[in-house]
Amino acid sequence: MTTGYFLILAILVLGGTIATVGDRIGSKVGKARLRLFHLRPRQTATLMTIVTGSIISASTLGILLALDEQLRTGIFELEELQKELATASTNLQKTRAERDEIEADLTQTRTQLQGSTRRLQTVNNSLQEAIAWQPAPNSNLPNFNKT
Repeated sequence: MTTGYFLILAILVLGGTIATVGDRIGSKVGKARLRLFHLRPRQTATLMTIVTGSIISASTLGILLALDEQLRTGIFELEELQKELATASTNLQKTRAERDEIEADLTQTRTQLQGSTRRLQTVNNSLQEAIAWQPAPNSNLPNFNKT
């Protein structure tokens, strides 16, 4: 957070300094009636002001890019990040669809398991009743033991 305040302060100070220097250069060029590139003195002063403004913009951008890695990433790698995000979103949608399908299968399997458990319980109850109605196995058999 402190770095952000420092960065803003540095940009304001540097921009103001360069603007002041540019204004003074423009004034001196205008007063001296200097000519650049065969321009009239007033047009030369305007050109100097434009160049100074460009320097302010370039230095501001340079400072921001030099000090802020997220900004560099955002400016120079934004397209790649957007492609990765689109791919990740597509994969997420596919994974969610697969999850929903698996959950539906799981619900169906649990329902089948409950039905099978009920049928098994019914069969077990019937078997227990049948066993209870049968006479004891040893009571009807002759005793062949020779003692």
